[in-house]
Amino acid sequence: MKKFNIVLLVCSVLVLSACSTNKKAESTDSTRAKLTTSSSRQKKATENLEAIINKFKIDGLTVEASKSMTKDDFGMAPMSAKEAYIFGIQKDDENEYMNARIFSFDNTKDLNKTKTYYDDLGKESAIAFSYTATNEKKKILMQFNGDLSQDLVQKYVDSAGLTLTHTNFTNTTHSSTSSTTDSNNASVNNSTQPSMPQGTGYGDHNANIRDARYQEAIEKGATEQEASDFANGSAPTYSPQTPEPAVENQQSSAQQDADNLSLTDFVNKYGMSPVAWKVRNGMSEEEALRTTTHKTSGEVQLGISKYGIQP
Repeated sequence: MKKFNIVLLVCSVLVLSACSTNKKAESTDSTRAKLTTSSSRQKKATENLEAIINKFKIDGLTVEASKSMTKDDFGMAPMSAKEAYIFGIQKDDENEYMNARIFSFDNTKDLNKTKTYYDDLGKESAIAFSYTATNEKKKILMQFNGDLSQDLVQKYVDSAGLTLTHTNFTNTTHSSTSSTTDSNNASVNNSTQPSMPQGTGYGDHNANIRDARYQEAIEKGATEQEASDFANGSAPTYSPQTPEPAVENQQSSAQQDADNLSLTDFVNKYGMSPVAWKVRNGMSEEEALRTTTHKTSGEVQLGISKYGIQP
């Protein structure tokens, strides 16, 4: 009887030991599966961005020097993206590529935070305007240089399956056919409507500056042609109705204020930032950004990204 009890006890121990081993094995397999799934998801996020970029190429769109974004590429933008790439799209007048950025995020909160950053830059200063486009379901954001035409930007947006953020102020380049039509229509209307400045010399994102110079010249007695030339960067050829010394004194005073007043005080007094005032009065964008101490966050970001000016 004792032998039987001993045998039964040994069998029970062996059975319990086997069950314990099976549970440990199942636990290990479950943990390994979770790690593999997590790793696959992270890899999938990276592959998604690369797949989008490859689709741009397949669709015949330019992707120049695509690379993962570094800290310098982010500038002052939030670094909350899971993955981010930057690449060139089109060369500007200085033969340098205008860039686009594409980001993937873990959640829509981080996506919207980064999108809001870029959108707010454009609201603070026209020279810092950029396009944004999103797909919140896929948690993808793209940001485009504001000097690019909206027509070109839209091609990338459609290829990536994104939605372009609406704005009332865009830079649109029409096709050659529509340009010819517009040109013909303009010729017909020229006999009845004054021509506005075409905007050479400042870049499309500074159209508001050209308009301001045009209106300024008209108010000072210039003809429409003289105002158009002045708006496009030429020296004034008209005789201002206000005494010239007074204008010079005003400019000198504003120049001193640009160096001495706080950004808020200058904007309250002149209705624009010191950088915008300098550009309006004939200084190049780069020189204005380099010689001004008090700048908006958008102007600081523009100086970093376009001219390499460190704050």
